[in-house]
Amino acid sequence: MRKHFASLAKSRALHDLETIAVGVGATEHVGSDSYPFYVASAQLSPKGKHIVGMYRAGSHFEHDWTEGTMTVDKFDPSRAPDFYITLFRNRWWDCDKDGVRCKPYRQASYCFGSAVSYRDPSF
Repeated sequence: MRKHFASLAKSRALHDLETIAVGVGATEHVGSDSYPFYVASAQLSPKGKHIVGMYRAGSHFEHDWTEGTMTVDKFDPSRAPDFYITLFRNRWWDCDKDGVRCKPYRQASYCFGSAVSYRDPSF
């Protein structure tokens, strides 16, 4: 079973690497809520580490909070990264701009491809 999860993590990491480019949206899911991000920079370090700079996208409700779904602002190419993540053992981790993982270590979970914002109105 553990081997199966490792294989899934590796295939997801490879998919992420194919998808990531400046301007690509990303979504972080926390419970039933979703938070939008954009890739502001993507680079390889001299040691071959993938370092992705991201910023949190703004979002707003079209009408009121009971909708749940929010409209995400468009990508702003002038925005600098708010934080960085790096790929380590087929998972994304918070790091500094040089790709050194930050302590305390925090694994990051993003779905790359679109920036989605949703606030569960049931709370």
